[in-house]
Amino acid sequence: MIRLGFAQKLALANFITAEYAKRGKTDLEFAKDAEEELGIHMNDNHVAGVRSALGIPSTKEVLEARSTTTIIERLEAAEAMIGKLIRRIDDLERFRKNLES
Repeated sequence: MIRLGFAQKLALANFITAEYAKRGKTDLEFAKDAEEELGIHMNDNHVAGVRSALGIPSTKEVLEARSTTTIIERLEAAEAMIGKLIRRIDDLERFRKNLES
């Protein structure tokens, strides 16, 4: 296992902050880019560890989230939930009126 020193981790952190989201690559692909550009031997675990410490989500997670639900699907789900809530409010209103009668 390759251990990165403090200066190397700092260089990687700066590179991740500046480039990770723009490049849209997996940690493994990004590690190869970082190796070339920074001249530091590393692997995807180094990228994942520093990225996580910086609070940056993995490209894979972002892409999966985008692909599983489109904005139209989310809007349709929200409309369905609103419809159910409106029906429930109507039912409760009728129930309240029955209690008052």
